[in-house]
Amino acid sequence: SYQNLNVNGRINAADLAVGGNVLLSSETEWVNINPGGVVDVSGGGKAGSVYLRAQQNGADDVNINMGYGSIRGASSVYVEAFKKYSYQNPDGRPFSINVSKYTGTTGWLADAKNFYNSNNVITRLKPAAPDGAAFELLPGIEVDTTGDITLDQALDLTSIRFGGNPGVLTLRA
Repeated sequence: SYQNLNVNGRINAADLAVGGNVLLSSETEWVNINPGGVVDVSGGGKAGSVYLRAQQNGADDVNINMGYGSIRGASSVYVEAFKKYSYQNPDGRPFSINVSKYTGTTGWLADAKNFYNSNNVITRLKPAAPDGAAFELLPGIEVDTTGDITLDQALDLTSIRFGGNPGVLTLRA
């Protein structure tokens, strides 16, 4: 079923010493920090972090809404905007990932690079982060199958960066 994650109250992960870490995620719909909703990860000695994960919305946005000041005390806010690729496994055979095909100039990595280079996310959501907090957009690739997944060769993503940051790869069998 399709479900939104709505924060209408306060998530308090604050601490006198070290702030907490909060992950808010929706697999199919929206993550909304609604008016009056607050995520507080303040720390007296070290601030915490907030990680938001939702699907890309078109070619340049993500299914996340949050208002100015809705995140408090974070030293970093990460937004993973993922694109889902779903594959069927006919007659029970594993889905074989042809690494060069899917990560080449027209594959998953190309989609991630195009999204990052044309996104509206940073401009729209960064004002919700505390002043001075790092705000990082992480393009995500999610591969879902109805059975096993097999990589046909090594997959080296160490040199792939988006604004200096790695993306996120999720393989879900």
